Amino acid sequence: MIRLSYKCIGTLFLTLIFSSQIWAKSMCNKLKLKSCPWGSYSKGSGGSVPTQSGAFNFNPSSIPTDKGLGLEILNYNGDQDFAIVTGTGRIGAAISPSNYEDSFFGNMSFETSQSYLERKRAGKKYTSNKYSFATAFVLYDNKKKQSKTAKLNLGLIAKYNEETSKFNWGLGTSIELSVFTFGISKYKDDYYIYDDAFLPAYEYFERYHVDTYTVGVKLPHFIADVTYLYNVFDYYGTSYTDSIILVTGTFFWKAWMFTYGTRKEDSYRPKYNFETKLLETESIKRDTFVGIQYSINKHFIAGLYSNYYLNRGYTLGLTGFF
Repeated sequence: MIRLSYKCIGTLFLTLIFSSQIWAKSMCNKLKLKSCPWGSYSKGSGGSVPTQSGAFNFNPSSIPTDKGLGLEILNYNGDQDFAIVTGTGRIGAAISPSNYEDSFFGNMSFETSQSYLERKRAGKKYTSNKYSFATAFVLYDNKKKQSKTAKLNLGLIAKYNEETSKFNWGLGTSIELSVFTFGISKYKDDYYIYDDAFLPAYEYFERYHVDTYTVGVKLPHFIADVTYLYNVFDYYGTSYTDSIILVTGTFFWKAWMFTYGTRKEDSYRPKYNFETKLLETESIKRDTFVGIQYSINKHFIAGLYSNYYLNRGYTLGLTGFF
């Protein structure tokens, strides 16, 4: 189900008013490609990520600033997630009333082992009541000059958790030097766990820090990125970390886009074995992702993604840009 609060509706209304111009010319036009996800070549970093939500949740400075409005909808087993991205040419904004934790391009989830086991057995994606609001600014761009491309973006992100009634904030920056991209982001987040399997019921709240580092390359018809994310926790005065490494690449050919990615998670939580349907005590979890997208026309792109929500299932995607 789409979770939408009055705050999201108000932000959506302002976003729609804010954007009134069509998709600006980008590298996709220069290469005369029939297909290209909106803003892939204008993202500060994470251009190979096939969804807008997956990119800006890692680093808000990756939001495309091209003029236009983009709407993204993902459908997994009848449950929809969506994100809205817009730009003016130098400023971009994005909102998402959906949560992307425990997705291939998202952070890990925080839940009890029993809840995690039951959810995996049922093939359900992780859900929570978090909302993301982000914006990006172009601080420097010399693309009009007769020198090598150099661009600097700054991004801000706010995440609201209805379960804890708290806002968490973060910053991100990305740099483009010729065909290379570099991105860094730091933000805070939190989670709340309630477990009534025991008496008395167990309640736990924790705030943590998330750091991401991305290095990528943008070539004609191909974009690749490597992202390193780690969560920093403070457990009774002792710091410990969990980490995720993502390697993704997208190839553009006529009206088609093909994405392949690998994910390595090193965390405290157990590993779910899809064959035995049991949890195993392993810190390393590995996953792969395959995505295919097709440009229906100049306004819509349809996609089919394998293992987007880390359940080895298929997700349908539709992106529109105007």
